Amino acid sequence: NMEANGQKIEQNENGHENFNRKNFIFSLKYMFFGEKMGEEKSSKERVPAGLTSRALLAVIILTIIFTFINAHGYQVTGTALFYNRWPYEWQNGVPIISMGLVFLLIVIMDVLKVKARFTTAELATVALAGLILSAPITTVNFSYILLTQAGMSAPGNEWAYEYVRKSPWHVPKEAADILRAGPSAVPWGLMMTPLMTWTITWLLWAFLAFFMACLMRRRVADIEKMPFPYAQPVIQLIEYSKPEPGFTSSKIATSAFIGYRRFWLGVVLGFLAYIFFLPRYWWPWFPAPQTKEYGWYTMWMLNLYGNTPIKTVLPTAHSCFWIDPMVIAVALFIPTDILFTAGWGWFFLSWICSEITWRLGLTPAPPVGGYEDQYSAGWYIVENYRLYWLFESGGLIAIGLFTLIFAGKYLIGTLKAIGKPMPDEAEREPLSYRLSWIGFIVTFIVYIGWLTYIGIPAGVAFLILVYMFFFFMTMIRLKAESGFIHYWHGWPANEYALGYGRLLGLWPPITPENQLGAYMAAGFNSWTFGYISSATLSGVYLEGFRIADASGLRPKHAAATFVLVTIITILFAGIFTVWSAFALGLARLQVRPPWAIGHGVWPANYVRDGVTTIGYWDTPFPEGLTGFHYTIIGIFIYAIIFFLRMRLPWFPINPIGLIMFSGNNIKVATTFWVTWWIKWIILKVGGTPLFEKLVPVIVGIVVGSFLSLLLVVVTGMVFWMPLPI
Repeated sequence: NMEANGQKIEQNENGHENFNRKNFIFSLKYMFFGEKMGEEKSSKERVPAGLTSRALLAVIILTIIFTFINAHGYQVTGTALFYNRWPYEWQNGVPIISMGLVFLLIVIMDVLKVKARFTTAELATVALAGLILSAPITTVNFSYILLTQAGMSAPGNEWAYEYVRKSPWHVPKEAADILRAGPSAVPWGLMMTPLMTWTITWLLWAFLAFFMACLMRRRVADIEKMPFPYAQPVIQLIEYSKPEPGFTSSKIATSAFIGYRRFWLGVVLGFLAYIFFLPRYWWPWFPAPQTKEYGWYTMWMLNLYGNTPIKTVLPTAHSCFWIDPMVIAVALFIPTDILFTAGWGWFFLSWICSEITWRLGLTPAPPVGGYEDQYSAGWYIVENYRLYWLFESGGLIAIGLFTLIFAGKYLIGTLKAIGKPMPDEAEREPLSYRLSWIGFIVTFIVYIGWLTYIGIPAGVAFLILVYMFFFFMTMIRLKAESGFIHYWHGWPANEYALGYGRLLGLWPPITPENQLGAYMAAGFNSWTFGYISSATLSGVYLEGFRIADASGLRPKHAAATFVLVTIITILFAGIFTVWSAFALGLARLQVRPPWAIGHGVWPANYVRDGVTTIGYWDTPFPEGLTGFHYTIIGIFIYAIIFFLRMRLPWFPINPIGLIMFSGNNIKVATTFWVTWWIKWIILKVGGTPLFEKLVPVIVGIVVGSFLSLLLVVVTGMVFWMPLPI
């Protein structure tokens, strides 16, 4: 036991604070009021570290508050905190909210005059909560599902509604009619079944990823020692919070930051990069760095489309550059060889190859005068060079397969550890291997049953989860090596799980009687491998374990934090999203995609297209080369690249960079190219020492951007005003 402010804090044998009611009540006082006036404090006194009561309280409060801001602010303003309509900034956004929350907590402690500083382990606990809060599963997906399902019952879609109404996933027509007529109170009686169905689906998704992350932690972090580049700025910020020499409890909580003037310079630059969007609520004409692209106004985009000389000379060039300061700042932590492969791979195909091949008649000619938006130009490259299948689908399978092969012996060792635990397992692992394997297997089986319950045939559900296993493996390596999170794999998932399910006899020919299963399978793949693939939590959890390890947070405390925040976030995200949608009504919703319910034909077409034109359902082998064949070719290409990387360390092409600019990611590939140039110049001028000196500036830019965007979104949310971008 130890004395603190006259209160006893019980500790276990490892020196960590135990949880009890008395301790929790004390921490409320400790967190908000600090020491009593005039009370002296011993210099030898320790502040409890890790998942303490005050850290737990801070995590719960911040999780609920920011889940509400993400849900309601997104639907009111049309732009979420860290992922706008375009360019899908959530792919770089995972560390942003973590750094923002850590910094915000330190500032709050300063304002409240709490003299006892948070330990690095306690700040790591808050950072781990931010990793989950930044995933779009918290807002975008619930909103997207709500609107698309409600759109099924829009006038003219009666034939589609007849299929989907049989699943507990659908929004009842009565509730959808109220939403269209809103604003109104939420018809909770009508919405409870779909809301609980979505919530359970995402919770199972999250826990499957969690148990896999627990199983792979040692392999990824301790054996292969992967860098987790996006964990580094979070760790840096936590390190900045350590007291300077001579620090005493009488100094303010942020005093450790004052010595880093470069950090504060970055904060100011990041804040100024977005704050000019605030006056646009009242004065839409206020100058801002934005341009119109594919029907939406987007921040920080250099758009060269339209009647410009470059489009006359290079009509297929992907002439749209995202120069978003926040995204580029975080992307600077991506290893140089990965940036080189992703950035220059995009440039070579979209600026050189595309112009040569169409002039030689090898690919279709572009429209006269060139493309008018980056989306169409990007898909010209993707489709003509089969990037979607060669590098994206092929990469998903290849990277996951090779990761599994390389980790095969290790995974066998974890199975053996079920009976005989490893010597340091209790200290190093978030969960025992026995519990991790039991959790993974049970969740896998329950998930199959759950997917069957919502309308997907059991055999196809099994194939979906097998594909999900490879998907998680790929995302683990992608996150660990680059920090970046890939986007949208709904179509490859359909092809593998559904087309080959039909080939294996697990999928009967489509008839009106089983069309619901086809729709639900296609929809589930799009919602999970598609819009929330960016929230693939297997890699995010591992990134959190890396932050915890570097900050002194015990692995089991990190696991407890993840479980708690995941449950709270997903539960409240659904509730807040549904409440916000009905409180606003369809006419005032500003979310993307706005056409999901406003144009009711689209969701109805989704039912039809899912079982006819996509062509996954009868056979994956029509005449000629198909996506399947290109995927197999892509797997062999990745195998060759992996081999060359192992044999020739100087080989410039990184397989992780290859998958990062393919398929849907071609929309954000310009970021990699621009970032590579910035990083190359920094390293050329001053080498690694200069980059290390600039790290506080880079972290400061991210923190300043967080504060600026937070102010912008909260202002719009408070005044119920859409942001005119």
